[in-house]
Amino acid sequence: FAVQGNVDWYHASGLYSGVFASNIDDRNGADVETNFYAGYSTEHNGLTYDVGATVYYFPGGTNTDYIETYGSVGIDLGLLTSSVGVAYGFSSQNLGNQDNIYIYTDARGTIPDTPFSINARLGFEDGAFGSKKWDWKIGASVTYEQFEFGVSYIDTNKVGKRSDAGVIFSLGAYF
Repeated sequence: FAVQGNVDWYHASGLYSGVFASNIDDRNGADVETNFYAGYSTEHNGLTYDVGATVYYFPGGTNTDYIETYGSVGIDLGLLTSSVGVAYGFSSQNLGNQDNIYIYTDARGTIPDTPFSINARLGFEDGAFGSKKWDWKIGASVTYEQFEFGVSYIDTNKVGKRSDAGVIFSLGAYF
């Protein structure tokens, strides 16, 4: 089990930043992962563009911290939104002197006149965190006032401690 949380700040200009934290199994002496991220998102001709960077910080860990850049393009078709994106971690000692690339596509559909939605993700990763690893997620959520309750099933084509299938329950609050 993990306890996770994040706080995000968005500005009308498209700039945003945030922080995410989670307890984790030991990562070279660290038992907490903290991510600091910032980026810019804008819409043009019906497409949404998003670029940014994330600093992965593991307090108390040795040779664990690294930086990842990301970008995506999305489209809102009314009842369905979809995006494609890529995240890239540069080769460093903390990534075992390997780079890492993650390419993904997301989709989210809303069920008309209900608070329910469904979502899916398909991703491919190669490098420091996965050798030709595919992952997928399918989930559903319901909104009530400013809250969103969700459940998702995730899995990969790999076997191992960091690749096992699982079910994730989530709760979000929007202010």
